[in-house]
Amino acid sequence: MALALLGSACAYFNGLYNANRLADEARQAESQGRRGEARSLWLQAAAKADSVASRYPESKYFDDALLMSGLAHSRVGECPDAIPPLQNAVSSSTDSSVVAQARILLGRCQLETGEFESVPSTVGPVADHLDPRWAEEARTLRGRAVLASGDAPRALVDLERTEDSLALADLAAALIATNQLTRAYDVLSFALRFEYENPKWSELIARLAERDPDLAREIVDEWVEGGVLESGPIGRLLIDEGDRWAERDSVELASSRYRQATATAGDSPLADEARHRLAELQLQAASDVSSVAELAEQFSQLSGRRAVRVTSLLQDAAIAFRNPMTDDLTRFHHAEAVRDSLGATALSSAMFLQLVTDNPGSVLAPKALLAVALMEPLKADSIRGVLLKDYPDSPYTQLVTGGPGAGFSAVEDSLRRVSGGEWPDTSRTSGRRDSRPWRLR
Repeated sequence: MALALLGSACAYFNGLYNANRLADEARQAESQGRRGEARSLWLQAAAKADSVASRYPESKYFDDALLMSGLAHSRVGECPDAIPPLQNAVSSSTDSSVVAQARILLGRCQLETGEFESVPSTVGPVADHLDPRWAEEARTLRGRAVLASGDAPRALVDLERTEDSLALADLAAALIATNQLTRAYDVLSFALRFEYENPKWSELIARLAERDPDLAREIVDEWVEGGVLESGPIGRLLIDEGDRWAERDSVELASSRYRQATATAGDSPLADEARHRLAELQLQAASDVSSVAELAEQFSQLSGRRAVRVTSLLQDAAIAFRNPMTDDLTRFHHAEAVRDSLGATALSSAMFLQLVTDNPGSVLAPKALLAVALMEPLKADSIRGVLLKDYPDSPYTQLVTGGPGAGFSAVEDSLRRVSGGEWPDTSRTSGRRDSRPWRLR
């Protein structure tokens, strides 16, 4: 009997010893950047610990096996497998050290698996532990969980007490959520000294920009000029901020950021992305027919189907509007293509107005004015006045002012024949006054 017990004890100790040895080797592999090997070692340690815990539940070291199992599973991202042994260790162990460590590991996994409401009660008893390292991590975990639950003011109570650099992003997020923007700026500035994770920090800057875009621009400038970040993260930051300014129609600021990104990212996909963004921004902002050739040249230096198509359309439009012998129908078609295919409404409006300016007596002049009114509603009233004054007998004028629209279908059919059948058939709606989307009131 004694020999049997001795054999059992030896097997238990050997199993736990091997689990701890494998864990030590896994930590060493992690420190040396051998992540694949580290993962394999952690998985072996977990298997050893699981085996020991299941075979020797009455041993006084049972809780150590549970703790090792939870640790090993959590280190390889297997929190669903780590949570049960950790919960068991918390409830069964009489060793305060084991319980504290198990609570910390369990809190990490609950945070990772989205069990935010469970984290405060799990790690709360460790928040004032005598070991400052455990106490600080407990507060950090609790603060993160409370923040993820949507209570930023309460999260700040813990996050402001921690000195864990990994919690800086959460602290900045809580400060932004409570509108303490200057303090958030200070935290973001301080965070540049530590490891940079682009998606996390970019998201924080975007949140800050929603409340104070100029403050966000200052922090981007600081990070770009800090000499700490590599060209890739810098390029991403600049493109993202350029996008934000573009959404606010701040063309000059957006263009500046895209140019910075192009210069910073060098010969990389990020630089190409910035060049495409810049070209598209300038196309959408263009409102001068004389800029068409320059825009075509800019797109000709880019790659991709979109760039090829834009280049072709703009080159053809530039030729059409530069040549005084180009007929009005051809110009009208190019203005429509810029509007419909490129979405460049300001430039298309300029082309339609140029057509009217160059040949005010053209049968297409009132139709061109109507196209401008649809794209620029603020000009609708003034265009209506021009139509009534200069083109009172035009079928287009009569149509949109509630008149009979006599001759409208005939004019449309004529234009369709001249253009080889490519003219859009708008006559189908000419007989129903309320169905006219172009009607000016």
